[in-house]
Amino acid sequence: MGGALFVVVALAGQVPAAPSAPAPSRVQAAVAQPGIAVAYFEFLNALRLEGDGEVDAAIAALRRAAAAAPASAEIQAELAAVFVRQNRAEDALAAAEAAVRLDPDNGEANKVLGEIHAARLLARSETEGLAPRDQAAAERAVGYLEKATTARPYDLGVQLTLGRVLLQQQRFERAAEVLAGLLDREPGMTEASWLLAQAYRSSGRTREAIATLEDAVAVEPRFYRALLQLGELYEREGRMAEAAAAYARAAEQNPRAVELRIRQGSALLAAGQAAEARQLMEQVVASQPTEAAALYVLADAQREVKDLDAAEATARRLIALEPNGLRGAYALAQVLDDRHDPAGVVSALEPALARHTGPGAAAVPLFIRLGFAYQQLGKYDQALATFEHARTAAPDPAAIDVFVAQAHLAAGRNDKAVEVARAARASRSGETRLLRLEAQALRNGGRRDEAIALLAGEAAGRARDLDLQLAYAGLLVEAGRVPEALHEFDEAETRSPGRVEVPFQRGAALERAERYQDAEVAFRLALERDPLHGQTLNYLGYMLVERGERLDDAVRLIERALAVDPGNPSYLDSLGWAHFKAGDAGRARPLLERAAERLPRTSVVLDHLGDVRWALGDRGGAVEAWERALAGDLEDFDRAAVERKIADAQGR
Repeated sequence: MGGALFVVVALAGQVPAAPSAPAPSRVQAAVAQPGIAVAYFEFLNALRLEGDGEVDAAIAALRRAAAAAPASAEIQAELAAVFVRQNRAEDALAAAEAAVRLDPDNGEANKVLGEIHAARLLARSETEGLAPRDQAAAERAVGYLEKATTARPYDLGVQLTLGRVLLQQQRFERAAEVLAGLLDREPGMTEASWLLAQAYRSSGRTREAIATLEDAVAVEPRFYRALLQLGELYEREGRMAEAAAAYARAAEQNPRAVELRIRQGSALLAAGQAAEARQLMEQVVASQPTEAAALYVLADAQREVKDLDAAEATARRLIALEPNGLRGAYALAQVLDDRHDPAGVVSALEPALARHTGPGAAAVPLFIRLGFAYQQLGKYDQALATFEHARTAAPDPAAIDVFVAQAHLAAGRNDKAVEVARAARASRSGETRLLRLEAQALRNGGRRDEAIALLAGEAAGRARDLDLQLAYAGLLVEAGRVPEALHEFDEAETRSPGRVEVPFQRGAALERAERYQDAEVAFRLALERDPLHGQTLNYLGYMLVERGERLDDAVRLIERALAVDPGNPSYLDSLGWAHFKAGDAGRARPLLERAAERLPRTSVVLDHLGDVRWALGDRGGAVEAWERALAGDLEDFDRAAVERKIADAQGR
């Protein structure tokens, strides 16, 4: 209450005006009105009684005051406030409603009405969700609370409640406005920061949400909910190292929350800190040996640090823990894929998918990986059938079309690949992989000019997508338009400085154009940028082998590629061919046998194997390999030369 003048005037139901007479005479005039003196006495008496803990007597006094001054909204509002303090919600509502009938803008009464309706609404939404019937209740609560904030701008609790209800109504921009204003008046109010971050996040203002939460944890470093939310938002923004740090700090507040350590490990992996992720997950698994999610992340971390034996053991442990689940089989398939063992991938995934009875979407990644394994084995029809299973189960079936088009392309069904890619592009116009696949299929089908025209128009209109531009430059080289291609590579370098892909693709294109010295310069630049870029190491080494130049250097380059990616069949082929060219067919043979086993339809690899077998006196084996080469993909392959070798071997 303000002072005697405010109380007396409020009890009389009047609005104070600018004084035109000395205050004492106005008080005397007000008290002289019938009933006001009684109301004033009972009102003050009620305040004293409640302060002394005599709540029932205080309520009775306020009722006498209301009877003496029935036009006073202030008495009803004070009565409502007493009922609120006694948790008598229905009585509080009745008194507050009486007050707003007398004065619709009464601050205390609107606060009582708004907070009670808001509390009920928020409690219901936590247990039942927001029902359509609650929308009107929410609007009513917001109306009361907004009137209360106007009348009581100093009451931060009312503004906080208003922000909560606006959030529940999904009026995110208005909630952000209210809560930001609250924080301007009371910086460091952590609950308001939390709610404001929710408003920003829900309205797509992720960076502002992050900044708000960062301010909150700077004030309260142990603010668990803010740390957890920060981790999630950092992940959304791709700031994985910061996400891992936020999850670590949250886990310190809740050491028993294993899920937080698992999230931290996953974020460390995504941030390229696989060794740290492995160490963390080993600690989690040591304390929680049956925590399946931790085992899955551990297997992934072990695989990333190239400890494939440990990764396989962990994956098999997960399979034993969840014999009917998918995670263990998928983790094992990833390990086998890294070992370039498509047959092993098939053996791991087929039974798991046959047993799976859960949601179809969960199986989609397994179907995709299984489809690729079939494709690598040259079982294209099975690959396509598997991708069709994935398409049926996928939340976004059109996203699987890229894999279908790839399978047709790998099978040499170029027209079908063009058809699938073109149809898919109609619904996924932003998918540049489909564009590149369509262009590749056109090129493989002898329609190179169409492929160039397709990518020329698209590359110009897509803010120079790097992969698209490099594919376009490669086609220009094949067409003999080398100066244009080099211009594209130069532009790609300007737009994406430091990217290893640019000099690598430039070197590959120049090698195809038989500009070998320029190609080597480009490859050496790529290796300066990434000394462990396996594709460059292998391509440069193989180019030297094919040229018959510096074979020792070539072997070292290819061996470095295999150290990066052990078992890569393309690299095994390169190394075997290098040994053969150096005159060591015996050393070459096991490497080429392994390469041909993993690449059963790659004609060049099978041709190499045939030559090695022939050199070792295995005539039948040589013919068998050459015949398989003729039935293979025929990529970069001299069919006539192989047919002559078969005829010579058979004495024809």
